[in-house]
Amino acid sequence: MNKIIKRGLIYSGLATIALACGAAALTPAWERHYDHHTTITMTPSIDHQSVYVLQSTASDHPNHLEQIDLSGNVTRTFEVPGVGSTLKPIALSERTLFLKSASPIATASMYIDLESSTTRPAFPAEFTSSLQSLNIKSTFVQDDGDLVFHAAAIYRDEYRETQLLGHLHESGSFTYTALPEQVASISFIRMGNTTGYITRGTYRADYTESSGLRSFIQFLDADLNTTTEINLSQLFIMKAGFNDRAYGYFSNRGQSPTYVFIDIDGNELPDHSSFSNREFLNGERYFYTYPAHAYADMEFCRHDYTLQLINCFTIPTLGTIAMLDVTTDDSIGISQYRTGEQILGLNISFAEFDGSLLGSGNFPGIYDIRYYHRTYSPQGKLILNGRAEPYIEKGNMKWCDGWHGESYPCLAPDTYTAGVCNLYGATYLNQSQLISAQRWCDPNTENTTQISMWQQ
Repeated sequence: MNKIIKRGLIYSGLATIALACGAAALTPAWERHYDHHTTITMTPSIDHQSVYVLQSTASDHPNHLEQIDLSGNVTRTFEVPGVGSTLKPIALSERTLFLKSASPIATASMYIDLESSTTRPAFPAEFTSSLQSLNIKSTFVQDDGDLVFHAAAIYRDEYRETQLLGHLHESGSFTYTALPEQVASISFIRMGNTTGYITRGTYRADYTESSGLRSFIQFLDADLNTTTEINLSQLFIMKAGFNDRAYGYFSNRGQSPTYVFIDIDGNELPDHSSFSNREFLNGERYFYTYPAHAYADMEFCRHDYTLQLINCFTIPTLGTIAMLDVTTDDSIGISQYRTGEQILGLNISFAEFDGSLLGSGNFPGIYDIRYYHRTYSPQGKLILNGRAEPYIEKGNMKWCDGWHGESYPCLAPDTYTAGVCNLYGATYLNQSQLISAQRWCDPNTENTTQISMWQQ
């Protein structure tokens, strides 16, 4: 059972967040609560006017799918065959969903026709019956509702992986290509914001020894037909794909990485872009780069797909990144969390606390978990600034025993403040709206799973 709780948007007086982000923090507009056994995965509808929420439990109950509009109302619901929290919904069109399995069971992924409320295995039996396992690595939805994906499969009576590229058509038909046995592994990405794809693969050691080739790049069209194949004698690690070229570096032992572009004609072009040591986020019209390791403020730089720099802006880092994505309007959505332990009354951290002080009296302490959700416009303006209710423990310091017989000072909590203690995921609908799924911890009563709507 679940229930919905409506809330008005209220402002928080949390000064640290207001100062760090330049705006007061919001609380959710509404929430839905589920029992503590439930795990949530979700995806937006094609028009981003609703979300599909898949509820899974660890018990023998079937999975349960809900479609929820942006006001928090359930507009469609039905049961999904299968048990366990391994399925993730992916919207293919207004009428079809793909449920991607995180397990290697070849028959576990499902295909749903929402109009008829029918569910069937995503792949035909003549394909799955020959497999020991199927591990779907990456997926992309095309404008026509087709799904293309990369998977690693192990056939029956075999012991090594075969790399597959699959095409699940919106009509429900399925085609695939198995890469040659000399291919050890691949990475598969979209070719910028075009309808094509890029595959970067490595060869098995025995093939490298006989051929002198270590890796390859393939440019493919929307139907996964290879238009260009480039073999390389060095190991190439692909970081990003653009409309006519791949970007990455050659990995040479004992040397610094050499970053290059390799275009669709096989030309190797030097990197003049300052993309090295940065990560990539692809949007519809633009892509962003940001630092691979950020311990303070994070600089995001926006480019178009001709690689022209549009603008850069900096956002404050509020903790560890839990979710990061680009919205359909090319804004940035980011969710972060921070955990903290503090000795009250002493200006020292847990790590600096000398356990010998325990003999001189009680020392109160606090432990908390805090989650933050934000969106930024393409120009870098903070649009949505959300703060989840923090989970807090208060108590006194004591001696705790470690795994190997050692002792160390730790917090023995005696009071708890209920709050969000774990984030399952966040769906950034646009720069003004996002929906999060999280664990609500309340040791005084019962933990629950909840989804929350945040809107500016």
